[in-house]
Amino acid sequence: MPRSSQPISSRPIRVLIADDHEVIREGLTSLFHDSAIEVVGEASDAQEATKLSRKLQPDVVLLDVRMGSDDGIEAIRTIRDEIGRAHV
Repeated sequence: MPRSSQPISSRPIRVLIADDHEVIREGLTSLFHDSAIEVVGEASDAQEATKLSRKLQPDVVLLDVRMGSDDGIEAIRTIRDEIGRAHV
C-alpha cells in the first residue's frame, strides 16, 4: 500500500495498536476517535503486529511487549528494521 505524499503535518498520524487484551485495544482506539490520529489496524499478538506493520506502514506502533508467550521486543526489532521510519 503506497504511503501518502502529503506531509505528516497535513494528514492524520497513522497508528497500529498491538495488545493481547481486546479491551485495551478498544480503549486506545476510542481515545483517538476525534483526534488527528487514525488507528489503521489492531493486532492481538507480536506476529500479527509485525505482519500488519509491513502491510499498513503505520507512522507509530503502540505495542505491548508482554503479549502472552509472544516476544514483543523481537517484534519491535523486526518492525524497526523493516519499517525504519515507524516509531515503536
